[in-house]
Amino acid sequence: SNPPPTPSNPPPTPWSIPELLRVLRVLSQCQEEMRWQDAQRTVLELHALRLTQPFVELGDVIQRVEQLEARINRSQPHEVGEPLPPTAVSPEPPSPPPLSLDRLGAPNPEGSPATGDWLGWVRERWDKIRHELWKRPGVASVFDAARLEAASESELSILFREAFHVEQAKRNLSFIEDTVAQVTGRRFRVQCQQGDVPEPQETFVVVPEEDSLQETMVKADEGVRKVLRHFPGTIRPKSSASETTP
Repeated sequence: SNPPPTPSNPPPTPWSIPELLRVLRVLSQCQEEMRWQDAQRTVLELHALRLTQPFVELGDVIQRVEQLEARINRSQPHEVGEPLPPTAVSPEPPSPPPLSLDRLGAPNPEGSPATGDWLGWVRERWDKIRHELWKRPGVASVFDAARLEAASESELSILFREAFHVEQAKRNLSFIEDTVAQVTGRRFRVQCQQGDVPEPQETFVVVPEEDSLQETMVKADEGVRKVLRHFPGTIRPKSSASETTP
């Protein structure tokens, strides 16, 4: 029979259901981790240490929080449910002035031509505008067949050679106007129309003939140059060498 309880040997405290569930969960986790660990004893000791920690049920925690709230409310001079007295509110600082496009770092601080020649002023920035349009290659490609026709203080007129180029530009009109504003520092309304745009000039590149190019490559070869240093001679094309062979 069990010895009678004494102050040094108090009776065991019955475990609650949440505490039993916690113990089963920890032991199940311990068993799963021991399958894949070499130091199984260490894993068991760590989980056993977790079981020795005091267990606090969630309901007890909520009850303690409610008791603390009731104690705080009793210590306040106003009654429960009465609105708190208004606190001093510091005045709000004055709002900063709105930022203009020039203050945001526009590429063109002056913002307008000195002589009133808007067309020439925009043409000076036309290459930069086309460069920025390459953020969308599908839009920038149609500007290869486009020409800046006219410009005013608030409007640009751009001519395109083909009708589908005009449609492509109109579908991306907001992006084009934003790019122009970013480069010029001003907001223009862009008009896209089909018109007479000259064909771009063809560029010719002069390349050496095939035999001359091949001869140059052979002479530049390091192995061939080493042979010529030991055996003096000349390099001739294959066609000319076959002609001199009897």
